[in-house]
Amino acid sequence: MGIETAEFLADQIAHGMSAGLFQGAVGAGPRALGNRSIFASPLEPGVVERLNATVKFREPLRPFAPMVPAERAAEFFTSDSRRRNCPWPPG
Repeated sequence: MGIETAEFLADQIAHGMSAGLFQGAVGAGPRALGNRSIFASPLEPGVVERLNATVKFREPLRPFAPMVPAERAAEFFTSDSRRRNCPWPPG
């Protein structure tokens, strides 16, 4: 992604908009994976409900995955660094 695209996405999100990004080959269907992202500010009231109702067309209980730079992750999350690449909490 180029700097112009990143700046455009940041501007859209800063103004309360949702933005989609497609890169490379894209799969289709309810279980398709990869090469696409939806960006929205978690600071916007009702953003999860709006995305579920108008973009994803899915039930409200499905979670969204946050994304932050790795070097700032400790500011937002608690985690066991030994399990950095594991999606499940230590058990």
